[in-house]
Amino acid sequence: MQRVDTELPGCRISEGEGYWARQIRSLNLTVRELAPDMDFVAQSIRFWRDVETRIEQLRGEDEGWQNEIAARENQ
Repeated sequence: MQRVDTELPGCRISEGEGYWARQIRSLNLTVRELAPDMDFVAQSIRFWRDVETRIEQLRGEDEGWQNEIAARENQ
């Protein structure tokens, strides 16, 4: 609110109950509610790294099985 007050001095934004103050306070609360916290972000990153690792493991296992099946069919 202080930054907006310096940019738009005629609006007289303060901690009071002016229209601009309420609008900015509402925006701040909305952003805080919607933005995930850092713990959630860290857990998400770890989760998706684990998913990528597991996908690579499964691809390797699948390739191994495909090679074994092909070898048995060629015998």
